[in-house]
Amino acid sequence: MLRTVLVALALSLGLAVSVSTTSSCEGGEGEGEGEGEGEGEGEGEGEGEGCGDVTVQGECVGTVATFCAGDVVARVDCAAAPFNAAQTQCQEINATYGFDCAIAVGEPCILGAGAEATLALCQGDEAGCELTGVDDTTAICNENTGGCSGADVGTCTGEVIVLNCSATLNAEQTDGQPLLLDCTNVAGSTCTVDVGCLIAPGQPCAAPGLCGDAAAPVACPAGGTCPDGAGEGEGEGEGEGEGEGEGEGE
Repeated sequence: MLRTVLVALALSLGLAVSVSTTSSCEGGEGEGEGEGEGEGEGEGEGEGEGCGDVTVQGECVGTVATFCAGDVVARVDCAAAPFNAAQTQCQEINATYGFDCAIAVGEPCILGAGAEATLALCQGDEAGCELTGVDDTTAICNENTGGCSGADVGTCTGEVIVLNCSATLNAEQTDGQPLLLDCTNVAGSTCTVDVGCLIAPGQPCAAPGLCGDAAAPVACPAGGTCPDGAGEGEGEGEGEGEGEGEGEGE
């Protein structure tokens, strides 16, 4: 099982398809091997060679989270950029995942912007990161969001969709930290499984809302109105079909 450091946040079609925290696991099958082999075989081979006595779960040394990432010892200073020292502390996130930097409740949990944006972990009981619906990069830490597992990603509970599940090292974990988006905060949208907050064609839209149907959603365009894609598609299809038919007949 591997933990990685400072992986960029990437949102695609409303789902966090490549979201990681400042230090998280990699891969679905790797997660399965992590508990069985990571501690037995991993510490003997990978951690023994490159990490010495430092485990995947690691520890806090002052403000620094120290853990084994692959076969190297990683150190993340919770008092240094991109973190705000006054809002961040090093702590145990959960027993399986281990120690990492965690941001206080009510503070932003998406750090930076654009290609530099990263998703951070949060302090508190059953903590998670919640997008506000103002845009697709504004989110705050909150408590009592409920745990999550990888199987929860893309599911809707009422109008709330789980975009990502952080702080897990195996598929059996249910105490990860979710990245959530409440579609009631995205005007005119409906929570749509494996898609996001979907807005009908012709209706006003704003990020992180998506336009169209579940089969082929598109990002809200700059004009702020979902395109009537279905109508345009039918018109093009009929024109091409009739033209080809007449030409062949002659």
